[in-house]
Amino acid sequence: MGSKVLDALRETDKGKKRSGLPEAPTNLFDDSNRGLSKEGWKFQLPGGNDLFVVAFSFVFISTVMFATTYLVWKVGAIHFNEF
Repeated sequence: MGSKVLDALRETDKGKKRSGLPEAPTNLFDDSNRGLSKEGWKFQLPGGNDLFVVAFSFVFISTVMFATTYLVWKVGAIHFNEF
């Protein structure tokens, strides 16, 4: 009886349009769609582009800050413990 009910449900679903919601695969062990994308290999950062911008900004601003301090110190504008 159970298979007859399932067959009847499949018959009624044949002409219906799909809802667009994700559906479970029919074969869970089919890996043919996994792997590299069709366009080829692309590098993706773990945190996305936002993480790259924040890290680059931190490194760039710190480098400019320390380089400016070093330049001012070497020119002689910074003196320590002088009277």
